[in-house]
Amino acid sequence: MEGKDYFVLTTNVDHQFQRAGFAKERLFYTQGDYGLFQSSHPTVAKTYDNQEIVEKMLEAQGFVRDNEGIFQLPEDKKLKMSIPTELIPICPDDGLPMTMNLRTDESFVEDAGWNMAAKHYQDFLHSHEEATGQCKITSGYNLPAKYVLHTVGPIVQGELTEKEMKELKSCYRACLTKATEAKCKSLAFCCISTGVFMFPKDKAAEIAVSTVREWLDTHPESTVERVIFNVFTDEDKGIYEEWFFSRR
Repeated sequence: MEGKDYFVLTTNVDHQFQRAGFAKERLFYTQGDYGLFQSSHPTVAKTYDNQEIVEKMLEAQGFVRDNEGIFQLPEDKKLKMSIPTELIPICPDDGLPMTMNLRTDESFVEDAGWNMAAKHYQDFLHSHEEATGQCKITSGYNLPAKYVLHTVGPIVQGELTEKEMKELKSCYRACLTKATEAKCKSLAFCCISTGVFMFPKDKAAEIAVSTVREWLDTHPESTVERVIFNVFTDEDKGIYEEWFFSRR
């Protein structure tokens, strides 16, 4: 990632990204970090690095360090599976037992470091805002899809305008273009902009169906063989069926 413009959203990682060389200002551990302790009933928004005390706990159980300083099982493979009472972590601010800084309930501490990371993330998002009607493609990672297409649909405030209709058409065209560049054979569209973005559903369906048909007709070289319109409600399903079978 060196030299690339990136930001990492991660959870519960014991500072592993930092240890691997990722810049701290490009990390946001949204749900906490196993590398930090917090008070079990916090009255102050503070966390505490726990590396030193955790290493003492490992040594107390019988783990031994190898030549590289990595903890390994002892030769006899036997561990005490307990720690001395004095190693139970106590919060230096309120005297209460400490726990991991993990978002398990309302006691999760969002400390100064967490809030700074949140600000860095928001600043990154604001500096990378995408134009309406464009598309970016990413890996599907653990999804069954090989890729995910990301497009920003128009937000309708009041009367629907010609500009917003052109922007919605652009969303579909941009996605089809990206899918073809990635040699995709199938593509599934959601009902772009018809939720909280308030694009009228009937008009959105008309634009979706007509734009996709027109684009495929004029791009015979496209690898896309199948397009799915993945609707959210029965109302959406009825609108699309009407456009497919009654208004074609």
